[in-house]
Amino acid sequence: MKPYQAVIFDLFNTVALWQPDRMPRFTWRGETRPSTLGVLRELLNEAVPSLAFDDFYNAFERANSALAREREVTLREIPSRERFSRTLIEAGFEAGSTEHLAERLSLSHMEVLGQASSIPSAHREWLLALSRHYRIGLISNFDHAPTALAILERDKVDSIFEHMLISDSHGWRKPAKRIFDDALGALGVDPGDALYVGDSVDDDVVGAQNAGIDVAWVNAREHELPAGVTQPTYTINSILDLAQYLK
Repeated sequence: MKPYQAVIFDLFNTVALWQPDRMPRFTWRGETRPSTLGVLRELLNEAVPSLAFDDFYNAFERANSALAREREVTLREIPSRERFSRTLIEAGFEAGSTEHLAERLSLSHMEVLGQASSIPSAHREWLLALSRHYRIGLISNFDHAPTALAILERDKVDSIFEHMLISDSHGWRKPAKRIFDDALGALGVDPGDALYVGDSVDDDVVGAQNAGIDVAWVNAREHELPAGVTQPTYTINSILDLAQYLK
């Protein structure tokens, strides 16, 4: 059992779990899936009935693809409102005229996502137990910090974390080394004295390794580790499995 001083967690699919059954079902072009797009369509029909939803949907797909490429290159976060603003511009709105509607779309989108994510009580009790022995931190890639913080507060775990970094308010996204370094600095520990816990290979495993931090990979679906990725320090199915490695 390595004597770590701090344990830093990812949020989604690590501490908090997505529950797709809580998402509304959306059918479009013959495909039905959990999505916020039905809620957004209702808002758009009310706010701008002249905008065909097909045009919005196509613009949304183009904007999302462009944002994904941009974030992958820059590792900078792009806020949710900006994503919807770019979508509206793609759909034909003039630049500078989208702020109010983009904010409404973003908040409606985030309200649904917040309801579909929760932190199990067993996770809360385990984090509380760990906090008696370690400094506890959090790093999350998420484009709307108020929603992430609201989930943590609603499920009564926010006070357990000594420091929380959400990419929306921090500016950098994992796997950028900067966000890991800033978390370590805020907790007052060196990389070799911390353990990072997360589910994403690219963002969490590779990001923590590049920052010199031991990593526990949450691999709930037991995927194969991609070729070329260094084996994580530990591989677990959930954060509860850390009990075999931590006090």
